[in-house]
Amino acid sequence: MIDKVLVPIDLTTTQDKIAPLAKEIGRQYSSSLHLLFVVSQDYLKRDASYANPALPNRIAKILPAVESKMEQYVADALTELENVTMEVVVGEPAEEVVRYAVEKDMKLILMCSNLQGTGDAAHSVTARVVRTSPVPVLSVNASLN
Repeated sequence: MIDKVLVPIDLTTTQDKIAPLAKEIGRQYSSSLHLLFVVSQDYLKRDASYANPALPNRIAKILPAVESKMEQYVADALTELENVTMEVVVGEPAEEVVRYAVEKDMKLILMCSNLQGTGDAAHSVTARVVRTSPVPVLSVNASLN
């Protein structure tokens, strides 16, 4: 039974592609959805406003903003679902997704893969999760309409 589903999110527009499927799985299987956002070194580097302070200060400033964006995402995209939890962690995204899935006994990982980007798809977070996760992974191509 798919009673616990992990949905790693990056808070970009690609997440809008996965919301309908996450809602359907949540309803169909009475699953709890666990949203996970991983604050990575790359994410910290992208935000120029946090370029100068020490790393712990940057993380402390980013976490409330990320949590607020996650709450807004749930309110906008995952309405009607009652059992949604959110967590923000710091680390390497693929490793943290797999770690969370194993520790929390997830039955499925539902992720977006965006193959339109300029990055190497073989080294994407989704690809690394698929290769290393003992938990089944359902990957949704975010570039499809």
